[in-house]
Amino acid sequence: MTSSATAVSTRRPPLSRPMALGTNGVVSTGQTLATQAGLRVLQDGGSAVDAALAASAVLAVVRPHVATIGGDLFALVHDGRDGAVTAVNASGPAPRAATVDWFRSQGHQTMPPQGILSIEVPGFVDGWFILHERYATWSAADLWAPAIRIAGDGFPVYAKLAAESARHAALLAANPATAATFLPDGQPLRTGQLLVQAELAECLRAIAREGRGAYYAGPIGAAIGRYCQSAGGLLAESDLATPPGAVREPLRVDYRGYTVYETPPVSQGFVLLSELNIANGLDLAARDHNSVDAIHLMVETKKLAFADRLTYLGDPSRVSVPLDALLSPEHGARQRARIDPERAANEPVAAYDRAPKGTDTTYLCVADAAGNAVSLIESVYSAWGSGVVVPGTGILMNNRMLGFWLEDGHPNQLAPGKRAMHTLNAFLLKRGDELFMVGGTPGADDQVQTNFQVISSIVDHGLNVQEALDATKWSSRPGSLESQQGQGYVLGVEPRLDGAVVAGLTARGHALERVDDYSIGAHEAIVRDPETGVLMGGAAPSRDGVALGW
Repeated sequence: MTSSATAVSTRRPPLSRPMALGTNGVVSTGQTLATQAGLRVLQDGGSAVDAALAASAVLAVVRPHVATIGGDLFALVHDGRDGAVTAVNASGPAPRAATVDWFRSQGHQTMPPQGILSIEVPGFVDGWFILHERYATWSAADLWAPAIRIAGDGFPVYAKLAAESARHAALLAANPATAATFLPDGQPLRTGQLLVQAELAECLRAIAREGRGAYYAGPIGAAIGRYCQSAGGLLAESDLATPPGAVREPLRVDYRGYTVYETPPVSQGFVLLSELNIANGLDLAARDHNSVDAIHLMVETKKLAFADRLTYLGDPSRVSVPLDALLSPEHGARQRARIDPERAANEPVAAYDRAPKGTDTTYLCVADAAGNAVSLIESVYSAWGSGVVVPGTGILMNNRMLGFWLEDGHPNQLAPGKRAMHTLNAFLLKRGDELFMVGGTPGADDQVQTNFQVISSIVDHGLNVQEALDATKWSSRPGSLESQQGQGYVLGVEPRLDGAVVAGLTARGHALERVDDYSIGAHEAIVRDPETGVLMGGAAPSRDGVALGW
């Protein structure tokens, strides 16, 4: 898998689990029930898109703290018939009544983090139907039947979900409909109890039967809009009259002989491509995997790519995002020349980048023997989104409005009908005309920098997919200027990183912080062997991801 015959041999990290191997298909998602649902579709003759839709619906039931049909969705699809790659942006806009002046008049200096004022138009359901209409071979009723059954009959609460309900019990208790579902008898969920979501099952059944019209300009959207207005929110029934999803041309760059595709703005996917564009001129394969040299160069690359995000990224229908220039080889070379190979750049990060960002997301990928593949990410933004369940629907709503800024002149400044910048992104690689890899992860700002690490681990260092997901990760984050003695960045590293590497990075000026093991990145990914066509799936051990093949 390495692109260089001179790649340095590397110590292989021990596998947390075996790869999922398949000649017919592989499914990797953030939860066991979703992976099983997708695999059954493949085994019964469905395509990768069919399996992804079934798995996505199950995730929206069994991971309510991170993704629901009250949230958003982004996807890349590789069509095995002609090799075309298509992007789907199913993120919704701000309500028409949402203005900077209104929030300032209410005393807000930043966007409310949760609650009724944090809700944007959900794009999730429209994303499903864009994918279904373009690619699916099964009926919506058949694809979403597993999710409907699981919602109606209940599923066993797993440890992470129980812990998240306890950690956010105050938020869940603030809304009666939320508390009724996720704090039964006033108590957090406990591992092993059944979580039944009967009202959500009815909504899913209506959507499967009637299509997106049940949600947008239909009774579900009407219920959402009426409730938000009655509770003092800005989202109105009229905001939900138009489905907000769209098909887009994916972004791409070449990296070591591979074409890497990403989701376009408002997704931050171009940041991953910018990192790879800069790294094209860095011989990472000649440096040991996770060595001082390799990590230092990649961290410095990340800082430069993120600087472009802060400067330019917003809704491309409202602001200019000069992607051709940002992803050009010339810009990559200019950015690369700014890297000091011996010293970390620690200029202060702009203050607005210190706003809280949602990390509560789930990702899935599917590939089949016909060359079809899906790379899909879905989210309510922060843990439990807005904390608001719309009565009678069982739908937990997003808090994506938190993604906006109120500062004048910022490319991501709030405006009515504008889409917020999303950290959500999904990637896909081709080698020539053939699919090579799909992958992604939750994790807000960690997403594009850990995707960078995973791709480099496989392409530059020859790790297999599970080795790449298991390997220790780093995360470069905005730091506190006071606590870091003037440092603008903190480099989070997991305990497994070799002590000599930690010392070497510190010597180069990186302000290091030890974080919990397996706390950076939670990838799912699938690699296709270019010689045999065998599909090899992996899932990071950091959350509840599971990969299965057949």
